[in-house]
Amino acid sequence: MFISPRVANILITGKCNIHCRHCTVKSHGSLGPDLPLKDWCKIFDKLAKEKLLKLALTGGEPLFRKDFPELMNEVCSRPFRVEINTNGTVLDDGIIDSLKAHRKRLDAIMVALDGPDSKTVDWLRGKGVFKRTLENIERLHSEGFPLCFYCTVHSRNVRTIAETAELARAFDAEIKFNHMMLSGPDIPPELEPSLKQIRWAGKILYGIDERYPGTVSGTILSAEKHLRSYLEGSIIPKKGQPSFGCGICTLKITVFPDGSVRPCDHLPSILLGNLLESGLEQILNNEVSKNLVRLINKPIDERDDCRDCQYKPYCSGGCPVYTLDENSMYDHDPLSCLALYGADRL
Repeated sequence: MFISPRVANILITGKCNIHCRHCTVKSHGSLGPDLPLKDWCKIFDKLAKEKLLKLALTGGEPLFRKDFPELMNEVCSRPFRVEINTNGTVLDDGIIDSLKAHRKRLDAIMVALDGPDSKTVDWLRGKGVFKRTLENIERLHSEGFPLCFYCTVHSRNVRTIAETAELARAFDAEIKFNHMMLSGPDIPPELEPSLKQIRWAGKILYGIDERYPGTVSGTILSAEKHLRSYLEGSIIPKKGQPSFGCGICTLKITVFPDGSVRPCDHLPSILLGNLLESGLEQILNNEVSKNLVRLINKPIDERDDCRDCQYKPYCSGGCPVYTLDENSMYDHDPLSCLALYGADRL
């Protein structure tokens, strides 16, 4: 029996109005022309038929698409919950009116917030970006939209995470801190945070989480919590853990601007199919998809690099991108591996 994923990340455009140093999408080159709205409507119909519950509209920059209000109308004429992932710099009255019209369907507007000030953010994303983003965050907040934030932690902004979390709290919003990954050929290697930096960040985020529960989340805090669970014996360890817990192809899929289905936006080289040519059930039942799911769900006990690890029952498995990316130098997520992360804490 086919069980549909619950969420689809929809790259409604590959275009963006800014040029970020750490952008995975741009690092892999052009994603080609965007599909016209009529083709997206065909895809939305297929996803609705397969009973997906939620569409996360992303890109590129989704609000940069000129027909965004019309596209939002089409999405919300079908039974989807909606999340919008944006860099926060593109907002006008037409977009605000569109968001207001569909407020009841919006689970969240997730805004990229990579630092607490213009010095940190503008270095990464371009001159004037922080000022524009903050102005638009204030507008969204004043309109009562459900806000949350996402921070990509790299070597240049890691020391600002406490201040960034405070800025998010000022808007009564959660912020997710995920470590940056070298998952694109043009991302500067020096942006990758060191294990030492991630360990430091984990301790800081754990302290924030204790003081203000539910305000911070993400891969860095997750590693710190899993390690502490091991050291303190505070939870019962799990048996039969899968190699990875991200849920690609089972809980979620990613649709690129040309309608193609891929595991996620970090892995554009792995093509599963195209929703303009096939149904989702057919795509996720082909051999490429099945092999991918087998790799993700392979018991961690069967992995040569993990079989004898003492942290194994507590491990999340990290992100599979490092394993699946043909250009990666790693066979596992080096910044989420508890054997590495906790090496100096025993």
